[in-house]
Amino acid sequence: MKKLIVFIFSLFISFTVFAEIQSCATIDEDLVFVEGEKYTDGTYTGTAIGRNSDISVSVNVSDGKINAVNITHHIETKGIDDRAIKEIPIEIIKAQSTEIDVISGATITSNAIIAAVNNALKQKKLVRSFYVCNHEVTQMEYETIMGINPSCFIGNNLPVEQVSLYDAAEYCNKLSLSKGLTPCYKFNKGNVTCDFNANGYRLPTSAEWTYAAQGGMFSSGYIYSGSNIPDLVAWYGFEDDEKNAGNSNEKTHEIKTKQSNELGIYDMSGNVWEWCWDSFPSIHGGSWGHSLLLCRVSSKLIVSPDLTGPYLGFRVVRSVQ
Repeated sequence: MKKLIVFIFSLFISFTVFAEIQSCATIDEDLVFVEGEKYTDGTYTGTAIGRNSDISVSVNVSDGKINAVNITHHIETKGIDDRAIKEIPIEIIKAQSTEIDVISGATITSNAIIAAVNNALKQKKLVRSFYVCNHEVTQMEYETIMGINPSCFIGNNLPVEQVSLYDAAEYCNKLSLSKGLTPCYKFNKGNVTCDFNANGYRLPTSAEWTYAAQGGMFSSGYIYSGSNIPDLVAWYGFEDDEKNAGNSNEKTHEIKTKQSNELGIYDMSGNVWEWCWDSFPSIHGGSWGHSLLLCRVSSKLIVSPDLTGPYLGFRVVRSVQ
C-alpha cells in the first residue's frame, strides 16, 4: 500500500512538472515574421574606400526597392580615364566575393560597393525582413541551453536577467548549434563580430528592435509598444515624481501577461531591458524598476557590453534567408 501511495505521488509530481514545462513558451514556435520597411523612392549617392581607389555610387529606388546602382570608380593613375560608370544588377551587390571589372587594369570588390550603397541609404534606415521571438528569453530556455540560471528573480517563465551582451551572444550561438543552424557570432580576445547573413539566432539591431516595437508596417504610432496606456502593455517601476509607484511590485513578471503590440510581440516596453547590437551595444524598452519615460519605444541607452543586472535581459531574432 505504501509503495502504491509513493507511486501515485511520483506520477502527480511528474505530471505537474511536465504541465509546467508545457505551459512555458518556446522560441521555435514563437518566431514572428516582421516584413521590412521600404525605401523612399528617389536617387541617393554615397562613397566608400575601394581596393584601388574611392568608390562612388548613385542608387535608384522605385516601388520601395533598389532597381539600379551606378558605380563610379575614381582612378588616380594618369593615362587612364579617371571615371567610369557601370550599371549592375542588385544581385551582384549581394555576392560578397564577386569582383567586377570596371575599366581595364582596375577592379572593385562588392564589399566596397555594399559599403557605398549603405552609405548612400543610411539616412533611410531600411530594415530588411526578419524573424523575432514574440517573448523575452525565459529562464527555462536559457538554463536548458547554458546549464545555469543567473537570474535574481526565479521562475521558469520569468525572463532571464543578469546577463551581459557576451552572455546573450553566447546563448544565441549555442541555441543555433542545438538547432543545426550556423552561429552568427565570433569571439576574439574580447571582441564580438556578427555575421548577419548566417541563419542562426542573434540579438536584434537597434533599428530592428525599434521597428518591431513600433509594430512594423502595422504601427499605430503608440508611445509604448502596443498602446498609449502603459498598464496595458508594460511592467514598470517608480515614477520620478514618486506619485506613481508603478505596477511591477519591484520584480519581473512572467512573459506574455500583458497585451501584445500590433505584431503580436509581448513585453517590448517594461519587464526587462533588452540587449541590441550592431556597431555598438545598446539596451531598449525599460524595465520593472524604471520609470515610464524609459519604457517608451523611443528609449535607448548606450551601455558597456559587460553590464548586468536584475533588470537586463534579451530576446532573439533570425535573419530571413
